[in-house]
Amino acid sequence: MYNFGKVGFDPGHHAGANVGPGTYREGDVMLQLGLMLQKAYGVFLTRTTGSNITLSERSKLAANAGVNTLISLHTNAPEAAAGVIVFYSVRHPGDKQIAEYIGGEIARAIGLRFRGAATKPSTGNPQTDYFGIIRNPVQMGIKHPFIVEHGSHWEMAVNTEDKLAKIVGTYGRILQLGQPDQTPDPTTDNGPGKPPAKIVEIQGYVDILNKAVPQIIGEPQKWVEKAADDTDIYWLIRKTAAYIQAHKP
Repeated sequence: MYNFGKVGFDPGHHAGANVGPGTYREGDVMLQLGLMLQKAYGVFLTRTTGSNITLSERSKLAANAGVNTLISLHTNAPEAAAGVIVFYSVRHPGDKQIAEYIGGEIARAIGLRFRGAATKPSTGNPQTDYFGIIRNPVQMGIKHPFIVEHGSHWEMAVNTEDKLAKIVGTYGRILQLGQPDQTPDPTTDNGPGKPPAKIVEIQGYVDILNKAVPQIIGEPQKWVEKAADDTDIYWLIRKTAAYIQAHKP
């Protein structure tokens, strides 16, 4: 697993920005996503209102908050720009693998195509990032800045609430986000009478497998117990469940 450190999110743009189909506005929906993430996990946000904050100021706020991984939340245009894509810094080539991991998991969760991880260099200097929300954080010492395009405006405008809920849950799982003021260990209890978070996660994967291939799973609880004790089985179950979800009719 990756060490993301302190994670923060940047809801892209501002109130009413970037018109999509119907009433969809990228700036409004990405703020909604950011606020949902903050409510669920207590994460840092560069903006919590519709204000138009400069990219430099957003970066300063994140750096001053001690953010190590900053994810700028966006959807894409034009309509042909369908699917999830993640941008990372030209100065941090090692972040490609992390970007692919984040993008692949988000795409699977909301049922969209993953277009891959990419960099976008400045036209004047190929060693500098074009995007200010990546370039500025790098200059300010933030280790892992990313832009995640969560599909096109047109894709996100369909079943928006459902997609946002799935994105929030996926970020919580893959970035190992805790509840506000907590950093829970996934192998420990979540509270009195509650199963460990890792067990809950594995049960979700096993449920997917049991619905798809019940003749193979047989006794689901035994697979949960095996995966909890054996890392190889855990990753096999996780990847198989993700494949089934991504290719279900």
